[in-house]
Amino acid sequence: RPLDILIFFTWLVILAFLFALALCNLRTKLFPNALVYPLGLIVVFYQLLIAVQTSDLLTLWYAFLGFLTIGLPLYTFFQVTNGVKIGGGDVKLGGVIGILVGSWEVALLCLVLWVVIVYGSIFAILAIQNRRHLSAEYRAKLIETGPVWLIVAVFCVLFGNQIVDAIT
Repeated sequence: RPLDILIFFTWLVILAFLFALALCNLRTKLFPNALVYPLGLIVVFYQLLIAVQTSDLLTLWYAFLGFLTIGLPLYTFFQVTNGVKIGGGDVKLGGVIGILVGSWEVALLCLVLWVVIVYGSIFAILAIQNRRHLSAEYRAKLIETGPVWLIVAVFCVLFGNQIVDAIT
């Protein structure tokens, strides 16, 4: 069916944007708005396609809840730490991924996985290499979160619903 093909190609474009963001983050430690904003529009389009395919407008509500589930905690953390621990790009990309995963349960799983991977990695680096000569703020920024977002987003889109169903 043409709609299925369009959904598939839209998913491929989303993967390409996530991969580009991961690479850009590895090189610059930033998530440029020139990539995040178009990705957000494509993800909204993707959810609209899913809503049409399933004839279920609640899909859009669930996507909004996913946005809130990831976006609000990250935004709150960004504000509380004055942008020292995470940047605005993480907040925006987290909101986009919340829309992508499409439900608050899967979005919560996605957020938990991201936090565990990022902060677990920081802890592991600090445990393996005692970097006392580096400031705590610099050590916290040693992990580029782009590849983590890529892995977590793809994993949660592909397997999130099955994991949530198995847990509940």
